Amino acid sequence: MAAPFRADQVGSLLRPERLKQAREKYLGPQTPTSALGPHDNARLREVEDECIREVIAMQEALGLQAVTDGEFRRRSWWLELVLGWQGFAADRTGSAKLKWRNAAGETQGFSDLNVTGPIRSRPSSIVRAFEFLKANTRRVPKVTLPAPNCVHYYTGGKLGCYGNDRERFWADLVAAYREELRALVEAGARYIQLDDTSIAFICDPQHREYVRSWGEDPMRLLETYAERINETIAGLPADVTITLHQCRGNREGNWAAE
Repeated sequence: MAAPFRADQVGSLLRPERLKQAREKYLGPQTPTSALGPHDNARLREVEDECIREVIAMQEALGLQAVTDGEFRRRSWWLELVLGWQGFAADRTGSAKLKWRNAAGETQGFSDLNVTGPIRSRPSSIVRAFEFLKANTRRVPKVTLPAPNCVHYYTGGKLGCYGNDRERFWADLVAAYREELRALVEAGARYIQLDDTSIAFICDPQHREYVRSWGEDPMRLLETYAERINETIAGLPADVTITLHQCRGNREGNWAAE
């Protein structure tokens, strides 16, 4: 698809206060380990629907030619997808070696992604959210997904049941992504953004040392990431546009790489 615009917004937008309050009301207090993945609470979905319609209207009024749902249904921009699949669990108690930092020198731990079994896709909350977005905008609906290489990076090289069999890990991860993309395209998605931090992270000398601690060569890993992204998106219809967002883990004035 030839993009009908030169710029758009990245995807996630600040949640309205009433949406944050509704999440706590219907899913319980927000703690580092609570409600990290998809939910199925009908009352909360009603509030999400209202807030998403409003944020769609705001983007359209600004003249944006592509709009998102602000990722308002997600607690986490990336865990919403992978925790909906079989084979992953997350620990957000600060045990991960990856850290956010800020200008004051304060740090905060990343989620530690654990591979708990064979990776398999499941019917996706991302697809359902996209269907609502598409039905409620007159512009190009954009959907965002964490890039597959980002998911690999967040395992910290610990591949669980795959052991040292990296090829089998990648085969299953790519297969899950291809199924997700197939379902999105079938639902009408023609503008899909892969969100990634891993490539930017490997520009940081400390992250390169971190990668070496897994037994990986950082430069070869970059090549692997490019190969796996290409494998993931191969064969998509010609009218589907894939974009790749890069950042260094920017979040609320914090960053995770130099």
